[in-house]
Amino acid sequence: MLLYCVPQNAGYLREKQGLDVVKAVLDALIDSGYNNNITTKVMIQSTNSSVLVDVKKHSQYKIVYKIDESIGGILDYGVEEIKKSADALVINKESVFTEADSFLTKQTNVVERLQKSQLPVYVELFQNEFLSQVWDFLADASIKIDTYISGAGINGTITEFPLTAARFKIFNTKEYSRDLKSHQFGRGPYCY
Repeated sequence: MLLYCVPQNAGYLREKQGLDVVKAVLDALIDSGYNNNITTKVMIQSTNSSVLVDVKKHSQYKIVYKIDESIGGILDYGVEEIKKSADALVINKESVFTEADSFLTKQTNVVERLQKSQLPVYVELFQNEFLSQVWDFLADASIKIDTYISGAGINGTITEFPLTAARFKIFNTKEYSRDLKSHQFGRGPYCY
Protein backbone atom coordinates (compact mmCIF):
# COMPACT_ATOMS: atom_id res chain seq x y z
CA MET A 1 0.00 0.00 0.00
CA LEU A 2 1.19 3.50 -0.80
CA LEU A 3 -0.05 6.68 0.86
CA TYR A 4 1.04 9.80 -0.99
CA CYS A 5 0.55 12.98 1.06
CA VAL A 6 0.85 16.45 -0.48
CA PRO A 7 0.44 19.25 2.08
CA GLN A 8 -0.39 22.33 0.01
CA ASN A 9 1.04 25.78 0.82
CA ALA A 10 2.66 24.54 4.05
CA GLY A 11 5.47 27.11 3.87
CA TYR A 12 3.08 30.02 3.37
CA LEU A 13 0.70 28.86 6.10
CA ARG A 14 3.57 28.48 8.55
CA GLU A 15 5.27 31.79 7.76
CA LYS A 16 2.27 34.06 7.15
CA GLN A 17 -0.56 32.48 9.14
CA GLY A 18 1.32 30.79 11.98
CA LEU A 19 -0.23 27.40 11.20
CA ASP A 20 1.97 24.34 11.56
CA VAL A 21 0.75 22.19 8.67
CA VAL A 22 3.68 19.79 9.04
CA LYS A 23 2.69 18.97 12.62
CA ALA A 24 -0.97 18.62 11.60
CA VAL A 25 -0.10 16.21 8.76
CA LEU A 26 2.24 14.13 10.91
CA ASP A 27 -0.33 13.99 13.75
CA ALA A 28 -3.04 12.92 11.29
CA LEU A 29 -0.79 10.14 9.95
CA ILE A 30 -0.08 8.92 13.49
CA ASP A 31 -3.78 9.07 14.44
CA SER A 32 -4.60 7.05 11.31
CA GLY A 33 -2.06 4.36 12.18
CA TYR A 34 0.44 5.12 9.43
CA ASN A 35 3.38 5.41 11.82
CA ASN A 36 3.81 1.65 12.24
CA ASN A 37 5.76 -0.81 10.11
CA ILE A 38 2.62 -2.40 8.65
CA THR A 39 2.14 0.34 6.07
CA THR A 40 4.29 -0.37 3.03
CA LYS A 41 5.21 3.18 2.13
CA VAL A 42 4.25 6.73 3.07
CA MET A 43 5.62 9.54 0.92
CA ILE A 44 5.26 13.24 1.72
CA GLN A 45 5.74 15.71 -1.13
CA SER A 46 6.31 19.47 -1.15
CA THR A 47 7.79 22.15 -3.37
CA ASN A 48 9.21 23.84 -0.27
CA SER A 49 12.52 22.36 0.89
CA SER A 50 12.25 23.89 4.39
CA VAL A 51 8.94 22.05 4.87
CA LEU A 52 10.60 18.81 3.78
CA VAL A 53 13.53 19.33 6.16
CA ASP A 54 11.02 19.84 8.98
CA VAL A 55 9.14 16.65 8.06
CA LYS A 56 12.43 14.73 7.86
CA LYS A 57 13.42 15.90 11.37
CA HIS A 58 10.18 14.63 12.90
CA SER A 59 9.40 11.44 10.99
CA GLN A 60 10.76 8.44 9.11
CA TYR A 61 8.54 8.90 6.05
CA LYS A 62 9.96 9.13 2.53
CA ILE A 63 10.42 12.77 1.55
CA VAL A 64 9.70 13.83 -2.03
CA TYR A 65 10.73 17.19 -3.48
CA LYS A 66 8.62 18.45 -6.36
CA ILE A 67 10.01 20.76 -9.04
CA ASP A 68 7.07 22.78 -10.37
CA GLU A 69 8.57 24.05 -13.61
CA SER A 70 9.92 22.16 -16.60
CA ILE A 71 13.68 21.69 -16.54
CA GLY A 72 15.93 20.67 -19.41
CA GLY A 73 18.93 19.81 -17.27
CA ILE A 74 20.25 19.89 -13.72
CA LEU A 75 23.64 20.79 -12.27
CA ASP A 76 25.52 18.67 -9.73
CA TYR A 77 25.08 21.46 -7.17
CA GLY A 78 21.30 21.31 -7.64
CA VAL A 79 21.26 17.55 -7.18
CA GLU A 80 23.28 17.82 -3.96
CA GLU A 81 20.93 20.51 -2.60
CA ILE A 82 17.90 18.33 -3.33
CA LYS A 83 19.53 15.33 -1.61
CA LYS A 84 19.88 17.37 1.61
CA SER A 85 16.11 17.56 2.03
CA ALA A 86 14.58 14.77 -0.07
CA ASP A 87 14.68 11.03 -0.72
CA ALA A 88 13.09 11.28 -4.18
CA LEU A 89 12.05 13.84 -6.78
CA VAL A 90 8.90 14.57 -8.79
CA ILE A 91 9.26 16.28 -12.15
CA ASN A 92 6.79 16.92 -14.95
CA LYS A 93 6.65 15.01 -18.23
CA GLU A 94 8.20 17.90 -20.18
CA SER A 95 11.33 17.60 -18.03
CA VAL A 96 11.84 14.10 -19.44
CA PHE A 97 10.81 14.52 -23.10
CA THR A 98 10.45 17.85 -24.85
CA GLU A 99 7.72 18.18 -27.43
CA ALA A 100 6.72 20.48 -30.25
CA ASP A 101 3.66 20.41 -32.49
CA SER A 102 2.34 17.28 -30.73
CA PHE A 103 5.52 15.26 -31.35
CA LEU A 104 8.37 14.37 -29.00
CA THR A 105 11.53 16.20 -29.99
CA LYS A 106 14.20 14.95 -27.58
CA GLN A 107 14.89 13.21 -24.31
CA THR A 108 16.60 15.28 -21.62
CA ASN A 109 19.30 13.89 -19.33
CA VAL A 110 17.48 14.92 -16.14
CA VAL A 111 16.36 11.42 -15.12
CA GLU A 112 19.77 9.91 -15.82
CA ARG A 113 21.62 12.56 -13.78
CA LEU A 114 19.28 12.30 -10.82
CA GLN A 115 19.40 8.51 -10.75
CA LYS A 116 23.21 8.54 -10.91
CA SER A 117 22.98 10.36 -7.58
CA GLN A 118 20.68 7.65 -6.19
CA LEU A 119 17.54 9.84 -6.32
CA PRO A 120 14.41 8.02 -7.51
CA VAL A 121 12.48 10.04 -10.10
CA TYR A 122 8.70 10.13 -10.39
CA VAL A 123 6.91 11.87 -13.25
CA GLU A 124 3.59 13.68 -13.18
CA LEU A 125 0.90 14.25 -14.17
CA PHE A 126 -0.58 11.69 -16.47
CA GLN A 127 -4.05 13.11 -17.10
CA ASN A 128 -6.76 11.73 -19.32
CA GLU A 129 -4.26 9.63 -21.22
CA PHE A 130 -6.71 9.00 -24.03
CA LEU A 131 -7.14 12.64 -25.05
CA SER A 132 -3.89 14.43 -24.27
CA GLN A 133 -1.12 12.46 -25.94
CA VAL A 134 1.48 13.41 -28.47
CA TRP A 135 1.27 11.51 -31.76
CA ASP A 136 4.28 9.36 -30.89
CA PHE A 137 2.15 7.34 -28.46
CA LEU A 138 -0.36 6.30 -31.14
CA ALA A 139 -3.28 7.13 -28.80
CA ASP A 140 -2.21 4.21 -26.60
CA ALA A 141 -1.75 5.00 -22.91
CA SER A 142 0.33 1.84 -22.41
CA ILE A 143 2.85 3.00 -25.01
CA LYS A 144 3.02 6.37 -23.28
CA ILE A 145 3.71 4.83 -19.87
CA ASP A 146 6.16 2.34 -21.40
CA THR A 147 8.07 5.18 -23.05
CA TYR A 148 8.58 6.92 -19.70
CA ILE A 149 9.31 3.78 -17.66
CA SER A 150 11.28 1.63 -20.10
CA GLY A 151 12.56 4.34 -22.42
CA ALA A 152 13.50 7.07 -19.93
CA GLY A 153 13.91 4.80 -16.91
CA ILE A 154 11.73 6.70 -14.44
CA ASN A 155 10.91 5.05 -11.11
CA GLY A 156 7.17 5.71 -11.18
CA THR A 157 4.25 7.76 -12.44
CA ILE A 158 1.71 10.00 -10.78
CA THR A 159 -1.61 9.75 -12.55
CA GLU A 160 -5.26 10.69 -12.34
CA PHE A 161 -6.05 7.42 -14.12
CA PRO A 162 -4.61 4.64 -11.92
CA LEU A 163 -6.46 1.92 -13.85
CA THR A 164 -4.31 2.58 -16.92
CA ALA A 165 -1.11 2.39 -14.85
CA ALA A 166 -2.32 -0.75 -13.07
CA ARG A 167 -3.18 -2.40 -16.40
CA PHE A 168 0.28 -1.51 -17.74
CA LYS A 169 1.92 -3.04 -14.66
CA ILE A 170 -0.12 -6.24 -14.96
CA PHE A 171 0.70 -6.67 -18.65
CA ASN A 172 4.39 -6.07 -18.06
CA THR A 173 4.63 -8.67 -15.30
CA LYS A 174 2.86 -11.44 -17.20
CA GLU A 175 4.58 -13.98 -19.43
CA TYR A 176 2.62 -12.80 -22.46
CA SER A 177 3.98 -9.26 -22.14
CA ARG A 178 6.59 -10.12 -24.78
CA ASP A 179 3.80 -10.40 -27.36
CA LEU A 180 2.43 -7.00 -26.28
CA LYS A 181 5.88 -5.44 -26.63
CA SER A 182 6.25 -6.57 -30.21
CA HIS A 183 3.28 -4.41 -31.15
CA GLN A 184 4.68 -1.29 -29.47
CA PHE A 185 7.37 -0.50 -32.06
CA GLY A 186 10.22 -1.13 -29.62
CA ARG A 187 10.76 -0.02 -26.06
CA GLY A 188 12.56 3.27 -26.39
CA PRO A 189 11.52 6.88 -26.61
CA TYR A 190 9.97 7.72 -29.93
CA CYS A 191 11.83 10.95 -30.62
CA TYR A 192 12.39 12.38 -34.08
